[in-house]
Amino acid sequence: MYFNGLGTEKSAAQAAIWYRRAADRGLLDAEVQLAELYEDGDGVPKDDAEAARLYAKAAEHENVEAQYHLGLMYEDGRGVAKNLSKAIDLYRRASDRGNCDAANNLGALFLTGDAGRKDETEAFKLFRSAATYGSAEGQYNLAVMYAAGRGVMDDPSYSQFWSGRIVTGDRRSNMDHALVWFRRAAMQGQVNAQLKLASAYETGAGVAKDGSQALIWYRKAADQGDAKAREALGRLQGSGADPEVDKPSEIRTAVFDKFTGYAGLSCGPAGPYMPDRACRNGVGGAAVIDCETGPDGGLYDCSIVSESLRDFGFGPASLAMARARAITVPPTPNDPGGFHPVRVVVPLTFTGGYRSAH
Repeated sequence: MYFNGLGTEKSAAQAAIWYRRAADRGLLDAEVQLAELYEDGDGVPKDDAEAARLYAKAAEHENVEAQYHLGLMYEDGRGVAKNLSKAIDLYRRASDRGNCDAANNLGALFLTGDAGRKDETEAFKLFRSAATYGSAEGQYNLAVMYAAGRGVMDDPSYSQFWSGRIVTGDRRSNMDHALVWFRRAAMQGQVNAQLKLASAYETGAGVAKDGSQALIWYRKAADQGDAKAREALGRLQGSGADPEVDKPSEIRTAVFDKFTGYAGLSCGPAGPYMPDRACRNGVGGAAVIDCETGPDGGLYDCSIVSESLRDFGFGPASLAMARARAITVPPTPNDPGGFHPVRVVVPLTFTGGYRSAH
């Protein structure tokens, strides 16, 4: 409460005191939160060695966030001696349990060969996992792999969806896939993805040329201080393109009023999709996922766009709901050329409260 300013004045120093008390009693979440304060120097003197010690205690008990952060410290040599072998082991343990940042970092090590061998296929798999679970860097890296055709593998779940229904396998090109992931990363503010997307619209690489869309994405990158984006803005504005024109998005937003109060989004025996950590802490949250519709109303090829209180698992819970068909949309009518999937953005709200013991 002190750290987030919930119901009291925000104070990292006071939060550190209470995190310390809870950590001394073995509460893993408190050890991780306290370690983050020491790593950032927020409310306590910056102390990487103490941060690493606390992360290590929690990592021993398979705390995923601690494993990721400790892996990062071993990779960088902060608070501990640099040790890529230990970093790789920790990243692997965390990524196997759904930590998207660990998966992205491990993928980068396989891509460069620093993981002991250079393996583009393994890097692609890890970037795809990171991207699906909402890592903007993972989404950008996956898009780059698709664009270059490096390590690309078919998505089994997607191919299984299409097989025997409309077409066999996924007939989209690598560039089609790349643009999907560039857009997802750009929506999260990844500046290099914004540049790639803007360039695609400017040149017509994989999409219809659209100077207005190019300006929109160049402006977003320029607002983050990117020099190349500012240069491109000057060039396009000089050509007469209108930066204020935002054409209708190819992504439609689906708002599911019928899911208001759905039991799966609250704590209790009937709430199987509410994250356990959120229930233990009595908090609610929200997530937004980006998906493709199927002819049966199911949601496929989903990824996390955003989530509140990221460490509490609202994004992965939303993906689980999509996979289990707990969320569906009205099927999109086929056009004369057959069914074409539509991209949808799905917002979900999870109700706070403590899980019943029944």
